[in-house]
Amino acid sequence: VLDAQDNTLTTEPQPTELQAPTYTITERFEFMEALIGMVIRGDAKSMVISGEGGVGKTFSVLDALRQQGLIDVNTVQPTVDSIMEIKVPDSQPVIEDKIIAQMDSNRGDYVVVKGHSSAKSLYRLMFENRNRIIIFDDCDSVLRDGSAIDLLKAALDSYEDRWVSWKSDTMFDLPSCFKFNGSIIFISNRRLSTIDEAIRTRCFKVDLSMTKPQRIERMRSVLEHVMPEVDMEFKTDALNLLEENLSLTDD
Repeated sequence: VLDAQDNTLTTEPQPTELQAPTYTITERFEFMEALIGMVIRGDAKSMVISGEGGVGKTFSVLDALRQQGLIDVNTVQPTVDSIMEIKVPDSQPVIEDKIIAQMDSNRGDYVVVKGHSSAKSLYRLMFENRNRIIIFDDCDSVLRDGSAIDLLKAALDSYEDRWVSWKSDTMFDLPSCFKFNGSIIFISNRRLSTIDEAIRTRCFKVDLSMTKPQRIERMRSVLEHVMPEVDMEFKTDALNLLEENLSLTDD
């Protein structure tokens, strides 16, 4: 601080800057597994898992779901009973009611969405799976489209009743609004900071970005369980070779 009277310079103690806690890559994977468990139990509505591809994000999520006995909707085969529910004499309204009743059934616990989804398709997806866990795996289109983000904001809101609306004549075969009771997990290779703030603030977040030494650390922690048919000595030798030559590769 400059004193105007005697032109002397003095310093005042500055507040100590708080340092963000750091965690090992193993600890971050443990956090992710714990949060997935919260989503499965319904204690959390949503989470975002970010980081480079090929580090085990998708495998960890699906493995946790399977270990809890949850079933992928896409693996459920229609039963004879469900096929026989619709009769030839049924009127159009009766057929629609039966279709909606089938969608409301408890066949399957989660659905995995990959690739691209428009906002309109997202509304249908959330309606048809409104009581399930929806996993967007590298489906970044829903994180870029403004209309899709508005739908996700409603579905992930902190209110007890989360109503999602689509006010448009183009959705004549779906209700204009519905209550979303499910959960959503986003798995993305994008940096966490590039994901829309409205989504980030509504989700638990785990950043699995790794340095090359952290990749080696992660591989050592799971080495015993990867390719169990291969002798552990061989796997250890291979990993040691990778570690010794980290400077020779970008990936």
